[in-house]
Amino acid sequence: MFNGDARGSRMGRRLRTLALVIGAAGLTPPAWSQTVTGTVQGTVTDTTAAPVPGATVTIRNVETGLVREVVTNERGFYNAPFLPIGRYKVSATLAGFGSVTRDKIDVRGRAHHAGSPDARLPWSGRCAPRACAARRRPPVPVS
Repeated sequence: MFNGDARGSRMGRRLRTLALVIGAAGLTPPAWSQTVTGTVQGTVTDTTAAPVPGATVTIRNVETGLVREVVTNERGFYNAPFLPIGRYKVSATLAGFGSVTRDKIDVRGRAHHAGSPDARLPWSGRCAPRACAARRRPPVPVS
């Protein structure tokens, strides 16, 4: 009987120790709270609200000079993840269009923060809006 009690008390101590370790782990802040980067994403459209694929989006940190360039996809969407926290200037350009710049884009160190500076590119006058739009959109296959 004595051996059974000793084993039971050892088991009880182990369970208490395990509970303390698990409890202490629950008190630590989650790792995402220490994020020091953010994301800038948005959509580039023309003056008729049509998406502009292939536009170059330049994201510049105004404090450090860091520059990241991304290109919009077929829906005009761009995404620049893992940017250091800070203030940014975002510019979008494409041949046949003018350019647009958005200032004072703040990227904060939160896990899912995303600045969304959408841009509407004006026509540059090199071609009529419908002709430019027709050139950049692929033909739709008809069966």
